[in-house]
Amino acid sequence: MASHTDVTKMDKEDIKAIITALTPEQIADLLERAPMVEKFIDAVKDYAIKRISDGYVIKGWQMQPKRAYRKWIDENQAKHALHDAGIPADKLVTCELISPSEASKLLPKESKDLIDTLTKKESSGLTLARDYSLGQ
Repeated sequence: MASHTDVTKMDKEDIKAIITALTPEQIADLLERAPMVEKFIDAVKDYAIKRISDGYVIKGWQMQPKRAYRKWIDENQAKHALHDAGIPADKLVTCELISPSEASKLLPKESKDLIDTLTKKESSGLTLARDYSLGQ
């Protein structure tokens, strides 16, 4: 009978030991299953949020506010108060060019190619993706 490891009891070293022992085939199989596992984890998180919101205690977990960002209560009032405090008007308000996507929506159909001549596509980095060139 196969031995089953309780993943809820594993630490980083246990996980590292298992990962470094994986064959390329096992890695491929796990990557294939990753979306299902990620959905499972998301469902566990959603259920935990519901349970805690309903008053249950989940040892070691709590609900806490997300990172707070400052926002003007009243932009017009803030603009006047900051100007009165000595910030020049040209420093209070910025003017920014619309994005290529926004410009594309505003252009007539016959001018859509203009966007391609004025823009470039830059990748923000690399992500792991399926290799379909192998015909699998």
